[in-house]
Amino acid sequence: MPDTRTYSWADIDLRVNGVPISTAQAVSYKETQTKEVVYGKGNEPIGVQRGQKSYSEYEALVESTKSKSILDAHFDIVVTYGTATNGDMLLTDVLQGCEITDAENKMDNKTTSMTVELPLVFLRLKKHK
Repeated sequence: MPDTRTYSWADIDLRVNGVPISTAQAVSYKETQTKEVVYGKGNEPIGVQRGQKSYSEYEALVESTKSKSILDAHFDIVVTYGTATNGDMLLTDVLQGCEITDAENKMDNKTTSMTVELPLVFLRLKKHK
């Protein structure tokens, strides 16, 4: 029978340079590759040309750096999905060569805590099963 388990936020372990980040409220990242349909003789496509890969991150709310400026920090992020004590098969993504591109703190009179969004770029996405 296939594993139909889906993961919730409680099943995610987020680490920056090996340090667990328990204050993270969200993490989002993606892998993209430029692709273009190739045409030859006739009007039907004959293949797909694959171009450069790129990796980006939209929201990673973390509070860990060894640098005085968070914009100077270089780090890896490890995201593990699943809980071993529940018998889950652990899935791990490693975002290698991360650097934060922008740091903005926001708070207003309608919130009870400060949210810090830290958009970043990274060099590689390694997926482990």
